[in-house]
Amino acid sequence: MLTLLFQALVLPENYDWIAMIVAFSLTFGLYRYKGWGQAFNKKILWMSVILMVLLSLVIPDVSPTHLHTTEYAYSYGFPFKFITLYIENGSKFVIPNLISGGITGWNVGMGLFGNIILLYFSLHFICKKLTNETRDLVNKES
Repeated sequence: MLTLLFQALVLPENYDWIAMIVAFSLTFGLYRYKGWGQAFNKKILWMSVILMVLLSLVIPDVSPTHLHTTEYAYSYGFPFKFITLYIENGSKFVIPNLISGGITGWNVGMGLFGNIILLYFSLHFICKKLTNETRDLVNKES
């Protein structure tokens, strides 16, 4: 156990899945304890998924990882990187890399769920604030 903890401190990129499991467990616990799931909003969920995809298409990977003489690893996603494309002589943006046909491999990480959860709660909070402000404005006018 102590060896695993030491390795997680020395090589955190190999054990990021443990942090994701703990974060999802804490989020699920808060979700159940606070009763946040009583009014699940599918429209906000789909907006968060679409926003996550659009952000990954627009925001480039400014520092690709150089793997071999001509092969690079480009990671995309905001705020958490969730997809990695392995490509030879690629571009910083995801669309030219997908169209080029030179992808030698790809990897989807746990950041996908982290982005969806973070964007869902952010959009839920923003929509709740906006509806409360418009309701207060209408009450003041009448």
